[in-house]
Amino acid sequence: MKKTNYLLLFIFTVLITFIFNIETVNAVTGTFSVKASSTNVLIGNNVKITVTVSSAAPIGAWEFVLNYDSSILKLISSTPNTYIVDYGDGTKKSASYTYTFKTLKTGKTTVAVRDAAIIDYDNETEMAITKKSTTVTVSKPVIIEKSSNANLKELLPSKGTLSPSFDPNITEYDININELIDKFIITANPEDDKSSIIGDGEVTLTEGINVFEIKVTAEDGTTKTYTINTYIIDENPIEVNINGNKYTIIKNTPFTTVPHNYIQTSIPINGIEVVAYENNITKFILIALKNKDGESSLFIYDPNQEKYTKYNEINNGIMRLYLSTPPTNIKIPNNYKPTKTTINNIEIEGWVNKQDNAFLLVYAMNVTTGEYNLYSYDKTDEVFQRFNNNNITIKDLLQNYLPLLIMTAITIVILISIVVIQLFTIKKIKNSLNKKKV
Repeated sequence: MKKTNYLLLFIFTVLITFIFNIETVNAVTGTFSVKASSTNVLIGNNVKITVTVSSAAPIGAWEFVLNYDSSILKLISSTPNTYIVDYGDGTKKSASYTYTFKTLKTGKTTVAVRDAAIIDYDNETEMAITKKSTTVTVSKPVIIEKSSNANLKELLPSKGTLSPSFDPNITEYDININELIDKFIITANPEDDKSSIIGDGEVTLTEGINVFEIKVTAEDGTTKTYTINTYIIDENPIEVNINGNKYTIIKNTPFTTVPHNYIQTSIPINGIEVVAYENNITKFILIALKNKDGESSLFIYDPNQEKYTKYNEINNGIMRLYLSTPPTNIKIPNNYKPTKTTINNIEIEGWVNKQDNAFLLVYAMNVTTGEYNLYSYDKTDEVFQRFNNNNITIKDLLQNYLPLLIMTAITIVILISIVVIQLFTIKKIKNSLNKKKV
């Protein structure tokens, strides 16, 4: 009896083990995984959703439907569509499908699969599946308001006192300084630390009016300009009138930008020593003059005639030229006509090529040599070149001498015609004489 019981127990144990082994063999699982390119997306932007079907064993067939909130996401492309039925070949253990959505409004939506199933390729049985979803949050862009505050909270000169007293809403001030100084410091601080300032710091002063502008740029680009009119008291100003414009001679303060090869000196004007600049090559004496707006420029001073002429020097990196008014007897090629032009904000007289207005002729002195010449100026490349007759092209020669060439050609044709007619006439006479002899 005991032996029978032991045998039955052994058979039962073997059957249970076999059954569990079968279940273990068939217990292969599959997974549907849904992932987003970004789980936080701004409204109006796109987001990609990828669905991956996978298993440790070969998958024979599978299907699913992609589920989402169509009021938040709009499908704009997919491979191939939101309902998938697909098949394996015995080797495939995963497959992926990508969808592109455009976000329509703010909110959250869970993107998941439904009606999903996977068939085991080997056993042709349906796998137990795990479904992993994702949540996409759509939000509005965060608009960071930039400050438009371009006010100063402080404007302080190192000398003198602002008039009126500083107020952020007042943009123009006067300062009177009763001593001769050539520099002072303007301190300017903004109300908003995110704004920027140009024009403050150490500045140069000359006698008379000096105008300084302090420009404040707010974070959003708004600008505001504060103007300081600084007057250095000049008890004995030397004033001159040039072409109807009033200027004041800067007597004591050196000019900020002195041209090359000019040496600072001093000369007497109206019995007062004035800062001047001399050049042994150009033989010019330069004086700094200031107009009514406080703008300073250099002028050539002729002490014999007490005459002032604006000093117009151009440095193009190759040569330094003083642009001058041409003499009345200068010879200009026929293919150029008079014009007025502006070079480096300097208006001068010159000549423009009739066929190509990109080329100008100007009269200037090379300040390195002191020689005056015509110079060709290419407006496109902004290049000067010394001009001479060798620079004239064949086209220029044709334009200059075309009438003469035409007259010469006509004359040659007429002469040839006369010779031909004469030869023909002589031959005809000879033929006539020969006939009479016969």
